[in-house]
Amino acid sequence: MQSETKNDFGAVILVAEDQDLIKMLQNAFRDATFSFSATNIPGAISLLEQDKADLILYDYQLVKTDHWDFMDKVKRQFPEVIRVICGGFAEPPGVVKALTEGLAVSYFVKPKDANARELKTGLSRMLKIRKTLKSKKLLSLMNSIEKLPHRPLLYQDFMRASEMNATYQQLADIISKDVSVATAVLHVMNSAFYGSQGTASLEHAIMYLGVNSVRDIVLAVSLANLHPLSERQMQHFQNILRHSSLVNKYIQIIYKKIHDHPIDNNCKSVGITHDISKIILLQYFPEAFDAIILLCKENPELSFYDHEVSIGQAESTHVEIGAYLLDLWNLPEVSIEVALFHHAPDKEKTLYPDVMQAVHLANQLVNYSETGKSPEAAKPQMFEYGTLLQEDFPALLTKITKEIQREK
Repeated sequence: MQSETKNDFGAVILVAEDQDLIKMLQNAFRDATFSFSATNIPGAISLLEQDKADLILYDYQLVKTDHWDFMDKVKRQFPEVIRVICGGFAEPPGVVKALTEGLAVSYFVKPKDANARELKTGLSRMLKIRKTLKSKKLLSLMNSIEKLPHRPLLYQDFMRASEMNATYQQLADIISKDVSVATAVLHVMNSAFYGSQGTASLEHAIMYLGVNSVRDIVLAVSLANLHPLSERQMQHFQNILRHSSLVNKYIQIIYKKIHDHPIDNNCKSVGITHDISKIILLQYFPEAFDAIILLCKENPELSFYDHEVSIGQAESTHVEIGAYLLDLWNLPEVSIEVALFHHAPDKEKTLYPDVMQAVHLANQLVNYSETGKSPEAAKPQMFEYGTLLQEDFPALLTKITKEIQREK
């Protein structure tokens, strides 16, 4: 085994036989915020079994042929370890297979210069997020749940079918097996949020909203079905889903206004799951959820997150809980980051700063509109990044407020 560097944010293990790549990364990572070592597959297994790896970096040249069993073993036996592939500029079918099956969570192009800046920065950010999600308070809170909520079976069926390029009708048939999920998808489709399309067809809803957005609606509603809710809790749940759907819509609108082009297709549903943790709080920690809701009513100037921090839950707020679970369920890195940073975006920590900017602003604007305050009383300067939308700001906020009122 060949090793280098200190261990501030964790240990990165490169699984490779390419000596040139190993030497390049050893030099590039001398001043990194993580420790770095390179080894072969048996050596990697040994380090994993000794709990000496936080991130596995696969050289695609090594794993592209007959080592899928090794990658699958890492996924199954060491799920807490981040799994990343490093390869060429093209995305060969094997990389797509590894990412869609969760064998790896991210893909980086092999560095061509000695600095390997992009790779080093990306690995550092991923490890920083993972360190945040390993806080003692958060782990203690999650361990207090007798059985952590899992990805629901309907969601898994939908995911599997979409990965196999199922038709819209086949996907609709899966959703129709759960009436509450089907109803939620049609509700979002027919709501003012999406222009009141007026359809009772699940197939049309999937075509219009997009498979990714529907996938995350299925996840959110299926979670609520895992643990039956009371009538009062169901009202809170509907509010969470409505808020998430509206935020998701305006993320895309705001992103296009700022950048003059649509958001990447892979990011089009990040708003649906940004507050998924509130469903978990509602189900498993109802007293804490109710206490925060009461504080929000007493002081609507502060957000749900602000009140969590004010009562001493800074390391186990809904943003950490959401990111922890989305990470556990192998959702895309962008979804995990959005859940974690949508209240306090940090360009130094996120791999998707432009997306985070739009998410944060959309969430702020929707939160403001939901308080019932007059749009005329708001100024762009009240919102971080607000000046980026100075010209369109009054009309945008008025439109959000009207849509919320129509939905109530």
